[in-house]
Amino acid sequence: MSKRAVIAAILILVICAIATYNFNDILTGFATQGKLTKITVTPDQIYAGQVINLKIVPGAGGARKYVTFHAYPSNLRKGMTIWCYGERDCLTEECFSAFKCFEPRVVTYKTSSTWSPGVYFARVYDYGKNDYVTSSFEILEPKTKLAHEI
Repeated sequence: MSKRAVIAAILILVICAIATYNFNDILTGFATQGKLTKITVTPDQIYAGQVINLKIVPGAGGARKYVTFHAYPSNLRKGMTIWCYGERDCLTEECFSAFKCFEPRVVTYKTSSTWSPGVYFARVYDYGKNDYVTSSFEILEPKTKLAHEI
């Protein structure tokens, strides 16, 4: 074998090894290792009683299945929803008691029509951080125009 053929063969093996390693990480979830849970609320301005969308991407350690909603700055809890059923989202009875979720999800939540105008936040517990992660949104005065209506 020529020197050029040996170098080409080694280069091909290295590229295959890198591709296989990264592909395996993506399949097994190790690509997210060390990352924290992210929660995003859209739209970020609504009227009381309207629906918000929650995009939750759990970190490597997983996230608690409950999302709670709080008024700011009082931190008073205003509502709660379950965004997944825990432990890889299995739907058998023994899974309903699980608290950790690992699969990303977008869910909707209808805010209460009794919520006063002001800033609110959604929060979910991140097991990797051992703390809550939050995303804020605003309940507007009833006659205020939303950004997309202007």
